[in-house]
Amino acid sequence: EEIRELEHKHQQKELQSARSIQRAMNPDEPPKIANLEIAARSEPAMFVGGDYYDFMFSADKKRLFIAIADVSGKGVSAGLLMVEARSIFHTLTSQNLSTDEMIIIANRQIYADTLQMDTPMMITMLLMEWHLEQEKLSYTGAGHEHILIYRGNSKSIDSIKCGGLWLGVEDEIEDLIIHRTLAINSGDTILLYTDGVTECHNPAAELFGLEELKDFLQKNGHKAPHDIVA
Repeated sequence: EEIRELEHKHQQKELQSARSIQRAMNPDEPPKIANLEIAARSEPAMFVGGDYYDFMFSADKKRLFIAIADVSGKGVSAGLLMVEARSIFHTLTSQNLSTDEMIIIANRQIYADTLQMDTPMMITMLLMEWHLEQEKLSYTGAGHEHILIYRGNSKSIDSIKCGGLWLGVEDEIEDLIIHRTLAINSGDTILLYTDGVTECHNPAAELFGLEELKDFLQKNGHKAPHDIVA
């Protein structure tokens, strides 16, 4: 009984260390960009999780990449795959590649590695690109959640399907990913999230859901990003 208790404490300590390492991989704070205000936060459901967000500059510093992803499942295995995905994209953003090319290359590596796993795992992802000089926003979607946009002028909500195929499902996904440009005006707010938000539930087991999230943004979209996240 005492040995079991010691093993449990050791496991808890290891998990706490893994959580600390994973949290340290999240950006310290969003980058400061002219005419663009960013806020972000991640709270894993377990000690470690498979949600991932990041901000990465291209080598010439003319493009900012904004990534958000969600690994299927939870726990240590999802966390490890998230770390691999982060490593891959940090390498790719240092090269002169489009978001499409980065998604395609990353998928090949993730697909090859997940084939070796006992339980197949997949990643939904949205990779955005903000061109600092042109102030244009585009994205490549790989099966992630809807993109929600609060339009400052009309006070309305646009809900855009991310589209595309999850990473790790097929080897070649050139024809299965979605690339689009987003029209963004001053006063607009974009909300990116994982299903940890929409699938959160109350004591009555009622899901928060996409419609509730849209209602929330409708009421709060005029606020500063930091306040919306809080």
